[in-house]
Amino acid sequence: MGDDELHEAVQATMATAAFSTYFHAIGYDHGTFIEELDGAAAHIKSQSA
Repeated sequence: MGDDELHEAVQATMATAAFSTYFHAIGYDHGTFIEELDGAAAHIKSQSA
Protein backbone atom coordinates (compact mmCIF):
# COMPACT_ATOMS: atom_id res chain seq x y z
CA MET A 1 0.00 0.00 0.00
CA GLY A 2 1.43 3.34 -1.04
CA ASP A 3 1.37 6.56 0.95
CA ASP A 4 -1.61 7.93 -1.01
CA GLU A 5 -3.64 4.78 -0.43
CA LEU A 6 -2.77 4.78 3.26
CA HIS A 7 -3.75 8.44 3.58
CA GLU A 8 -7.08 7.74 1.85
CA ALA A 9 -7.77 4.77 4.13
CA VAL A 10 -7.01 6.84 7.23
CA GLN A 11 -9.29 9.66 6.04
CA ALA A 12 -12.15 7.25 5.31
CA THR A 13 -11.73 5.63 8.73
CA MET A 14 -11.73 9.00 10.48
CA ALA A 15 -14.86 10.15 8.64
CA THR A 16 -16.67 6.90 9.43
CA ALA A 17 -15.77 7.13 13.12
CA ALA A 18 -16.83 10.79 13.30
CA PHE A 19 -20.22 10.22 11.66
CA SER A 20 -20.84 7.10 13.72
CA THR A 21 -20.10 8.98 16.93
CA TYR A 22 -22.37 11.85 15.88
CA PHE A 23 -25.30 9.63 14.92
CA HIS A 24 -25.01 7.63 18.14
CA ALA A 25 -24.74 10.80 20.23
CA ILE A 26 -27.94 12.28 18.82
CA GLY A 27 -29.76 8.95 19.03
CA TYR A 28 -30.45 8.77 15.30
CA ASP A 29 -32.55 5.74 14.43
CA HIS A 30 -30.65 3.18 12.34
CA GLY A 31 -33.76 2.18 10.40
CA THR A 32 -34.42 5.80 9.44
CA PHE A 33 -30.82 6.18 8.35
CA ILE A 34 -31.04 3.13 6.10
CA GLU A 35 -34.33 4.31 4.57
CA GLU A 36 -32.90 7.76 3.84
CA LEU A 37 -29.68 6.31 2.45
CA ASP A 38 -31.65 3.96 0.18
CA GLY A 39 -33.76 6.89 -1.00
CA ALA A 40 -30.67 8.95 -1.78
CA ALA A 41 -29.10 6.05 -3.68
CA ALA A 42 -32.29 5.51 -5.69
CA HIS A 43 -32.40 9.20 -6.59
CA ILE A 44 -28.77 9.19 -7.73
CA LYS A 45 -29.39 6.06 -9.83
CA SER A 46 -32.47 7.64 -11.42
CA GLN A 47 -30.46 10.70 -12.44
CA SER A 48 -27.87 8.62 -14.28
CA ALA A 49 -30.41 6.62 -16.30
